[in-house]
Amino acid sequence: MFRALLLLLVSAFVVHPASADDNSDDIEAIHHVVAEYVGGWREGDVDRLAAVFDVDHGHIIWRSGEGDDQSIQSVTFGEALEKRRANPGYGEPYRIEHVDVVDGYLAVVRFNVERAGKGSYIDYFTLYKSAGRWKIVTKAFTSRPGVLLSEEQ
Repeated sequence: MFRALLLLLVSAFVVHPASADDNSDDIEAIHHVVAEYVGGWREGDVDRLAAVFDVDHGHIIWRSGEGDDQSIQSVTFGEALEKRRANPGYGEPYRIEHVDVVDGYLAVVRFNVERAGKGSYIDYFTLYKSAGRWKIVTKAFTSRPGVLLSEEQ
């Protein structure tokens, strides 16, 4: 019984961290940013993506290669937007797994996004709130070929 109660308390804390602030408006706004990002990427909509990226400061970061040939790659959001094209199967489905809001202006989001039944990505976004709007300032991701969201339960 004690073990079950402890597990319930721990899981409640992890899913909804205690905070002096009510950040439900921020979390809702962040969910909207992620939805706009996924939709913009799927449709190749540069304007939609530019609205959620901090284009002047942001970067996308990923690991490339295997073994000794591994390296960290990055592009600015501006560079990524110049090359953006529609990716119709991207983001169907996607799942936000965690949102951590700190002091009402910094947030980290982890979400899984499927890519046309070929596997999924795990994306981490860092967002800053400025002038009342949340913007993605970094995106780091890893690919999971052949692993679909329905298999990650």
